[in-house]
Amino acid sequence: MRNYTDTEKSEAPVLSRRLTAIKEYVTPGYVLADIGTDHALLPVRLLREGKIPRAICCDIGRGPLERAREHLELYHVDHLAETRLSDGLSALEPGEADSVLIAGMGGELTVRILKDCDRRTDEAGRGFLGTVREWILSPHTEWDVVRRYLRVSGRVITRERMLREDGKYYVVIRAVPGDGEIPYREAEKRGLDREAAECYGPLLCFEKDEILREYLLDAMEKNRQIRKRLAGADREEGGRSTARERRSAELEREKERITTALHILNSQVPDCGVRPQT
Repeated sequence: MRNYTDTEKSEAPVLSRRLTAIKEYVTPGYVLADIGTDHALLPVRLLREGKIPRAICCDIGRGPLERAREHLELYHVDHLAETRLSDGLSALEPGEADSVLIAGMGGELTVRILKDCDRRTDEAGRGFLGTVREWILSPHTEWDVVRRYLRVSGRVITRERMLREDGKYYVVIRAVPGDGEIPYREAEKRGLDREAAECYGPLLCFEKDEILREYLLDAMEKNRQIRKRLAGADREEGGRSTARERRSAELEREKERITTALHILNSQVPDCGVRPQT
């Protein structure tokens, strides 16, 4: 792997706060597959810094792939990377990548991509779950859906981070092959039920994360406002409709989850177990 000078390292794209956070989760020396690469800014930066030896930049759109190729050439790392037209990991084979990054998509789409690749094996019977050494995920929405699938699919969460950029909250999750129940069992020992852990992070809630605290307070205020509007509609119509009744029940469960998570963040809860190995 070539070692770049400080001057050469500076000649690399500037990353957003979110991409910078994701970059720190990629293990040095791992071959990276960037799914939904778009401009390939992150692979370019990692290659320029000499943190990874090779990258496979995948996207479902031909336009983004062309932009990715342009950036790879512009920063003189095209000999260390390739671009592939790919729906998820469809253009990859097990064993080609050590680290798989899926970022910038909704939670449901992220899970669909994971399910699709989990069903595939090569001629030798190898699958992605047995060959990929780390999964780095940053879904824009439905974080609980992603965490739930990681738990049941044989992937254990080892690191989590929340950040805020341009007024929006993001999470970054790193998972490795293993018993996905580990962080949830530990969270339950420390007072956080599974549903709340999937929503807000089985590790994140115990790290006294200030961004998570802001998110939870924002979520509680939104919850309060919606419940207030529903109560107003009930008064105007002289009763509660079936749909509002279901929605009110959902909001009450959400309120309980938020309250539990805030209690964990605001208290000094003893560590009852061992964190998953990184």
